[in-house]
Amino acid sequence: KGVVLCKDTPNFIANRIGIYGFLSTLHYALIEGYTVSEVDAILGPSMGRPKSAVFRTADLSGLDTTVHVADNLYENVPNDPQRETFRVPEVMREMLRRGWLGEKSGQGFYKRVKGPDGESVILELNLDTLEYQPQQKVRYPSLGEARKISDPLKRILTILAADDRAGQLARQTTADSLIYAADRAMEIADSIVAIDEAMRWGFNFEVGSFEVWDALLQEPEIMQKVLQDRPLPELVLRVQSEGRGTFYTGTAGQRQYFDFHTGTYQDVPTPEGAISLEVLKAGNKVLRDNGSASLIDLGDGVACIEFHTKMNSIDEGIIEMLRSAVEEGQKQFRALVIGNEAADFSAGANLLLMLMGARQGEWKMLEGAINGLQQAHQLLKYSPIPVVAAPAGRALGGGCEIIMHSNHARAHAESYIGLVEVGVGLVPAGGGCKELLLRYGASLESQLAKKTGGPFTPSRRAFEIIASATVSTSAVEAQELRFLRKSDSITINRDLLLRDAKADAIRLAEAQEAGKWQPAQPTMMILPGPGARLVLEQQIESLLFTGKISEHDAVVGRHLARVVTGGDCSPITPITEQQVLDLEREAFLSLCGMEKTQERMQAILMTGKPLRN
Repeated sequence: KGVVLCKDTPNFIANRIGIYGFLSTLHYALIEGYTVSEVDAILGPSMGRPKSAVFRTADLSGLDTTVHVADNLYENVPNDPQRETFRVPEVMREMLRRGWLGEKSGQGFYKRVKGPDGESVILELNLDTLEYQPQQKVRYPSLGEARKISDPLKRILTILAADDRAGQLARQTTADSLIYAADRAMEIADSIVAIDEAMRWGFNFEVGSFEVWDALLQEPEIMQKVLQDRPLPELVLRVQSEGRGTFYTGTAGQRQYFDFHTGTYQDVPTPEGAISLEVLKAGNKVLRDNGSASLIDLGDGVACIEFHTKMNSIDEGIIEMLRSAVEEGQKQFRALVIGNEAADFSAGANLLLMLMGARQGEWKMLEGAINGLQQAHQLLKYSPIPVVAAPAGRALGGGCEIIMHSNHARAHAESYIGLVEVGVGLVPAGGGCKELLLRYGASLESQLAKKTGGPFTPSRRAFEIIASATVSTSAVEAQELRFLRKSDSITINRDLLLRDAKADAIRLAEAQEAGKWQPAQPTMMILPGPGARLVLEQQIESLLFTGKISEHDAVVGRHLARVVTGGDCSPITPITEQQVLDLEREAFLSLCGMEKTQERMQAILMTGKPLRN
């Protein structure tokens, strides 16, 4: 998030353009017979928008709120040429009369019900009959093609150029929104940058309105197909005649925008001290790159480890870079930062490689890979120089484990952190179980101080969090779950995350130089052993008996219970961190060899959705 300066006009920037876009889409869907799920499938991630797309977003914000904003606009913008678009359709008025307000009332454009098998089913509203019906499968060639494309603008252009029904809806709604943004820009904002930031930050769009305009301006044939016979807005004509043909020019860190006040290009404002990895890379600050990760000089004796695999998933290259940065980096640097500028910090281990290895029986390779990951994480934890993790977006599985093994974290406020391995029939095996146990008081020191009421409490709490694949919805909640420490720091502005992480790293390095910070020292652990495992297994059996979990869920749960209670250890005999790591690795490999776990892994890879088998 960030602060956007706007003019004092009705509903400011994001709601002015966003509500217009929502209502123009709803009007068109009613005329052309598009269903609720069809609209959301087309105008979601494929068009650079969040998964909630159009109607799910309305359900989340509340239909009463949406209608209130629309009515306010209709009343207070009498001279807006598109004023009639803000007239709310009767279907939404009737939904309000029935109390169907969305998520807050349990039903809106979608409704969650229990199916015959007890599983939760989401129904969609039929806009013609106002009855709920099963969601349709939405499949169009352009959507399938767009899913293969990582660049949001290329995805958008793919849909806009398509001749199928998805392309038709995308072209109509995109033309409406882009023309409206260009026509209203000078009235509601002081710059196009403010409008783009409001749409990205306010609605979680991947790109802003004028960034999409630029993509179209560079593809005249697609732009003609989108606009059809509509005239270009005056502001677009100005950027063609007075400017350089696009609203933005230059590269990352040196970007300029078309200033509609002066007809010239001005530097895109950046927060003071903001660090751009793209700029540093362009300035030959990359010290090492192995294809999966880079080591970049941030200056002042601090280096940054940047991942750049797909979804920043952890592979051999990333593991090798982590090891190298810690072992060799101390000779050149006084601190390390682990961070990137991608949407997600890391989605975890490379699941495809794990699945392929398991199906091919490459058990030595898999064991070596897991052990390598564990030892790399231990190197981070016991690094001779401070290591600061800077997560933003999703940090799941192995991504979460990297954070937990760093000496300090500087997290973006909107960080979604968790150990989610049970969702694919596995358990955390990169030290996640071990670290969560320690954070809930399983260390020998904490147990001797009687801080937890006995060794079972840390095991029970870690089991509950990991078994339910709990993911924080914010950095603050991550602190409550102990994925982050209370001493870890939080940054609100994403653009300043690396700046703040570097400052934290320098502070720790200076503390080390002053003798006030020392590298972590290995600790012993006290875990409750087989007796406690039986207690957890009884809970698992109860859930299985009542049908709340499947047989394979129970299998995974039993393996997890063995890990978090310390295997066959004695509750009065301390064990090492390595012994817990060995238990993690043993459970992970055992589960990897099971057909149902492999089916779960394949389902996530193929559909992106968990399989309950």
